[in-house]
Amino acid sequence: MNNQLFDRVLNELETLVDIPSESGREHEILRYLEDRFQGMGLETSYHPVIQDRYNLVVNPGENTLLITAHVDTVPETLENRKCYRYTKGDLVYGRGAADTKGGIAALITAVEDFLKDEEHTRENLPFTLVFTVDEEKEGTGGEILSENINCKGAIVLEPTDLKIGISQAGSVELHMDVFGEPAHGGMWDEVENAVKRTIKIINQMESLPFVNEYDELLGPGGYNMQWLKGGQKHALIVPSRCEAVIDFRVLSHQDVEEIKDVLETYLGNFELVDIEFYEDSPSFNVSADEPLVSLIKDSAYSALNQELSYCGFKSWTDAQPLYENGITPVIFGPGSLHLSHTPHEHISVQEVVSASLVLTETVRRLTYNIQYL
Repeated sequence: MNNQLFDRVLNELETLVDIPSESGREHEILRYLEDRFQGMGLETSYHPVIQDRYNLVVNPGENTLLITAHVDTVPETLENRKCYRYTKGDLVYGRGAADTKGGIAALITAVEDFLKDEEHTRENLPFTLVFTVDEEKEGTGGEILSENINCKGAIVLEPTDLKIGISQAGSVELHMDVFGEPAHGGMWDEVENAVKRTIKIINQMESLPFVNEYDELLGPGGYNMQWLKGGQKHALIVPSRCEAVIDFRVLSHQDVEEIKDVLETYLGNFELVDIEFYEDSPSFNVSADEPLVSLIKDSAYSALNQELSYCGFKSWTDAQPLYENGITPVIFGPGSLHLSHTPHEHISVQEVVSASLVLTETVRRLTYNIQYL
C-alpha cells in the first residue's frame, strides 16, 4: 500500500465530506474545487445553470475525454435520521462520502499526480473536468453540461464498487391518488378503505409483464414503493384518500412510453383513481467494445493488476443527457450505490485510492495514446 497516497486521499475525502453541499447549496464546494485545480495550474470556467448556480469546468475546450461528477448531495437528514461525519479505520462516513465525493477525491489526487509525475505543460491536455449541480433533484446541471460540451467519451463518476458501468436503468415515476368512502372507523366493514384499495392495486401490479422481465446487467424489472400516505393517526376514521409515489425501473430492452401505456390501461380499470406521471427517463447501453471501455479496463489492469467487471447502474445519472447528445458515457467510481442516501453512508479509503490509481493511468494513457478515443 502507498501510505502517502492513502493519507492524501483520506485528507481530501474528509475535507470534501466536511463541506455541506446539499442540492441548491453547492457554492462552497465549487469554490473549494476551483481553488484546488487552479492551484495545479489549470484554467477554470463556468456553465450557468439555475439563477446563481453553475457547473465548474476545469481545463475547458474541445477535448477528447470528459470526466464529470456531481457535487450536490441529498440532505444530511432523511426520515428523521442524520448521516454523521466520522472516520473509523479505513471507512469515512458522512453524507456524500459514496455519492459522490469519494469519486471526486480520487479524481483530484489522480490529476494532481498525473501533472506532477509527467512534468509536462498544462497546455493541450486531452481531458476536461466538469463538476455539476442539481443532479439529486432535477438533473439540470447534467442537461446544461450535455449542451455545452464537445467530446468523444465521458467518464461519469458514481459509486459502482469499481465496476465499469456500461448500462443505466431508466425510470417511470408515477403519482397515484386513490379514493374510498369516509366513515367512522368502527364501520370499516361497510365502506371501501382508500389505503386498503391502494395496497391491493399496487400488489396486483406484480402481475404486469414488464415488471417480471429481467436484464443481465440491471437485474429484475419492478418498482420501488417510494411514498405512501393515507388516513390519520389517533383518529378513528376510515381513510377516504391515499396517495402513493411509485418508481418503476426501465430495463435496457424496454420502452418508457409502452410502460406508461400499460400502467394507464391497468389503472384505468379502477374507479376513483387519479394518476400523474411525474418524470421518466429511458435506459441505455454502451457496448463493451467501445474504446473508452477498453481504456478504463486497460488502465485498471495496469494500475491494479486486476480485471474490472461490468455492471449496470440502477439509477439516473448525468450520463443520460450525455448519451442522448451523442457522447459515449461510462459510469465508474469507488463506493456503493446501496449505501448512498442512507444514514450510514460511507466509503473505503483504499477503494478511493484504487480509483485514483485507475484514473491517473487513464489520463496518462489517453494523453500519449490518443487512438483510444
